[in-house]
Amino acid sequence: MEENSAAAGETPNPTPTGIADQVLIAFGDAYSIDAYDQKPLPCDLYTAEGVIRARAGQEISRDRLANSWVQVERELLLSKVTVPVKTILTPSMHDSWEEEDAATIEKRVDAVPFEPFPEVKAGLKKNLHQFKEIFRRHVAGRRILLASKQNRAYSESIVRFLDDLTDKPLHAADYIEIVQHARAPENYTSFAHAAAVAFYALSIAKKLRMLKQDFIDRPSVGRWIPIKTRRHPKAVGTLPFSPQLAKYFDGQKATLQVKYREAEREPLLESAHDLMHDYAAIDFGRPWPSMRCDWGDGSRMVLGMAALNSDIGKLCLPNEVLNTPGALDPTERAMARIHPLLGLFLLKEVEFNIPRALAYVLGHHGLGENGYPRLKYPIFFESRVIGIADMYDAMRSPRFYGRVLSQEEAFAELEARYHEGWFDLPLWVAARHTFEEYNHAFVTKRLRQSQALKE
Repeated sequence: MEENSAAAGETPNPTPTGIADQVLIAFGDAYSIDAYDQKPLPCDLYTAEGVIRARAGQEISRDRLANSWVQVERELLLSKVTVPVKTILTPSMHDSWEEEDAATIEKRVDAVPFEPFPEVKAGLKKNLHQFKEIFRRHVAGRRILLASKQNRAYSESIVRFLDDLTDKPLHAADYIEIVQHARAPENYTSFAHAAAVAFYALSIAKKLRMLKQDFIDRPSVGRWIPIKTRRHPKAVGTLPFSPQLAKYFDGQKATLQVKYREAEREPLLESAHDLMHDYAAIDFGRPWPSMRCDWGDGSRMVLGMAALNSDIGKLCLPNEVLNTPGALDPTERAMARIHPLLGLFLLKEVEFNIPRALAYVLGHHGLGENGYPRLKYPIFFESRVIGIADMYDAMRSPRFYGRVLSQEEAFAELEARYHEGWFDLPLWVAARHTFEEYNHAFVTKRLRQSQALKE
């Protein structure tokens, strides 16, 4: 499907130095529209282009408020007295609940019902301690800040490990399956969700890199003799295919042969062949936005670091908002929707000064017409990779709010977003490939031991 430039997320050119110091966000993302309908404005209002629309103290209708923007600076968010922002940055005195510590999660890791590769298990345990340090917070006066100044170093370490891991299908599968077995509502924000989103984003980016290299950068397209499946029963001739991706599928299918008995293996192999048909159907003569991105090593490092820190702004939200089992009220919703912006300020405070990573964090919920926070420029396409990983894992995870969706339900939700133009076709196929590869219906039926211990 064709996307217009805004929906496609073509790489915009915002001023990098202004990403976290001063931005325009929709009025409704910072304030309650109902609270200021025909009431004195708490600040100046702007158009999406930054032109002044109304001065603080004026009274305007909710219709104009809904189409207005406010200039948000560091000082405004950290000290200005507004209902949503003040509540976010002033934790309740009784709000002492904390997510599970590293030692508790380690016990969950040790209790997984299979024996993973020793080096994978050791690496994950190291990662979880790094995650807990990255997400450790402290309160200074009325402000919530990150306690550790080592966020950038720990983030680089985690992403480097995960990026290496995704080149080894058996090892990568062990890692994400340990995370899935160890996850619980009590460790969602500061471990399981962050680990999964970073893992999925890197895995998707590597598949997009293979496609871009083989079809766009240095065309060396191979041929594939299609294998019939129930979804693709017709015989066809050879089809153009990415040599790198063909090799990747060979490794994936070898992994299925090792990990599963025949009853589970056959439908999984057919699913892999269906995905190969889907890749072969992509027309790379079209200007897909995902094929214009740089998916090289350095860019993936930035992407992975942004992915694992994408929800760090939730540390500023009260637990009654994060863990509510029902729908949020308008004030709570306004608080929740500003967490990407709060994440930028937290990261800047600990000298996480990587402009593109900060931009990806800011834009990872900016998909569709109701995305947030609403920005005056299109989001980077890389934010869409983080966004689809974030949505999928949130739908498939045990949390205090919302139920766990099945794989089919999650795919139906994401496919609807694809048809609305949130993702281009290569990203949608690569993401679906990643999610089917690691979270299919037969994961719980894998053989107990990993290949490392069988050899």
